Amino acid sequence: MSGFHWNTTDFPKPIFGSHESWSLNKSLCADRYSRYGAYGYLHGNEPTRIHNWNGTFGSNEPAEIDWQQVDWAHLQHECLQRNSDRYRRQQSEGKITALYKSLNFNVQSREPLNKTDRAHPRAAVILRSWIGIKYTENDLYHIRSMIMEPSLYSGAEYELILLSDCQGEKMPKETDHAAWETFKAKLLPQELRSLAAWFNADMLKD
Repeated sequence: MSGFHWNTTDFPKPIFGSHESWSLNKSLCADRYSRYGAYGYLHGNEPTRIHNWNGTFGSNEPAEIDWQQVDWAHLQHECLQRNSDRYRRQQSEGKITALYKSLNFNVQSREPLNKTDRAHPRAAVILRSWIGIKYTENDLYHIRSMIMEPSLYSGAEYELILLSDCQGEKMPKETDHAAWETFKAKLLPQELRSLAAWFNADMLKD
C-alpha cells in the first residue's frame, strides 16, 4: 500500500480509537486505489491485468485473482499451523461451522513450548452479520484487507470470524454437510462461506 502526507487539520476525528494511542502518523493518507487496489479495487472500468508470476511483482501491478475461489478460513488455519510454536497450546475441538461443533478439520498438535520460550496470545476479530445482508464490493474489499493485514501478515495473532445471525431461519443438522453447503451458498458470497459461524435464537437459549 502506498500513501502520501496531507494536511489533516480539518479532517473529522475518528469515530473510535485515536492515532495517538496507536502511535500512528495521522498526516499519512491513502486514496481508494492505493488502499484497496491489492484487494480487487480498480480505477473506473479498468480491466484486471494478468500478472506475470515469473517476473518481478511491482507494487503498482495488480494481479488477476479469482476472489471467489479464495478459501480465507483455510489460509488463516494454514498460517496458524506455520506459526503455532509462537502461541499457547490449547485443546482444540476443530473448526466451528455453527455454535455447535462441526467436523470439518482438526488442528494439528505440536510439541509444547520450552519453558524459556514466550507464548504469544491470540485474539479473534468478530464481524457480526445476519441473514439477508447484501455484501457490496466495498464490504468485500474491507473484509479481505482485515484478513490479510491483522491476521495473515501478523502470523496468525488475529483470526477473523464472520458470526452470522440466522434470525429464525432453520439451520441444517450438524452432520448434514451437503445441506450446510446449500445453506451457505444461498446466503453468502463464495469467498466468505468458510469464515462463517452461524447461530439463532434457539441456540442462544440452550
